[in-house]
Amino acid sequence: MALDAAADDPEVAHFLEQWTLNRKINISNLPTWDGEGETIIAYFAHMHQFARLGVKIRQALAEVALQKWTGAASDWWDALPPDSQDAICTDWDIMLLALWQQFMNDEWI
Repeated sequence: MALDAAADDPEVAHFLEQWTLNRKINISNLPTWDGEGETIIAYFAHMHQFARLGVKIRQALAEVALQKWTGAASDWWDALPPDSQDAICTDWDIMLLALWQQFMNDEWI
């Protein structure tokens, strides 16, 4: 039986059907972060795994990452003026730089 002819059989066609991945990331999969220096490298590494998936993901990460922040990270964010928040939320790379400047300072070392 030829493969094309076999595909006409519903049972065979179901078997031959290709699998696909859901290309959406649930916000619950994103890491939380408390703003503590001991956890910042692990947080950046975890977020980098998502950010490397593309431009759209980097933009989305910048928009939702702060929803997973607690402690010092959340306090820092809440203290920023709205125009600074808007600028930082445009892309994960910009947000990463802002976090690096705020939390990986001389005190972090």
